[in-house]
Amino acid sequence: MFRLFFLLMISSSVLLLDACSEGNQVTFKINGTSQLVLPSGFLVNANISPLDDFSIHTSTNDTIHISTLMSSTLGFGAVDLRNFPKYMFGEDVKFENSEYGKELKKASEVHAKLYKKDNDRKVVKGPLILYFSRNDKSAVIYIAHNEITNQITMINLKSNEINKLIDIVEQGISYNGTER
Repeated sequence: MFRLFFLLMISSSVLLLDACSEGNQVTFKINGTSQLVLPSGFLVNANISPLDDFSIHTSTNDTIHISTLMSSTLGFGAVDLRNFPKYMFGEDVKFENSEYGKELKKASEVHAKLYKKDNDRKVVKGPLILYFSRNDKSAVIYIAHNEITNQITMINLKSNEINKLIDIVEQGISYNGTER
C-alpha cells in the first residue's frame, strides 16, 4: 500500500487530500465526509495536479476536477451551502443572506446555459446527497452532506465519453464514515 498526502490551498484554507491504493483501486478522501474510489487502470499514465483544487487528467483525455467550498471562505458568513445544488436544480430555497442569494442566481444562470435540465438527477448515498447535471461532453456533480451546512464539494468532469466517466465517478463516491 502506498500513501500520498497533498496539501491543497482552497480559498485560504488547507485541505488534506489523502490518497491510498489497495489492490485494483485508488481511494481519494476528497473532503471531511466523502471519498472517491477509482479503478487503478483508469489512472494509468494520468497526471494528478494538487494545485489550488485537485485535478486528474487521464491518458484518454478525461478530466476530473474536484473542489470543496467552505462557507467561511466565501465571504457570506454562515450560509447553508447545501442550498447551492438545490437552487441549481430549481428547488425552492430561502436565502439567509441576500448577497449569497444574488450570487446563487448568477451561478444558476450559468448552470442553465451549460447543462440540460432534463439530464439533472439526484442520488442519495447514506448521508451524502449527489446532484448530477450534464451535457454531451461535460458534467458537474455536487456533493452535500445532509447534516453539514458549511461545505459543498463540486466535481467537474470532461470527456468524449461523458456517460462512462459519470458512471466511474458515481460508483466511486461514498461516505467515508467520519465527520470532520
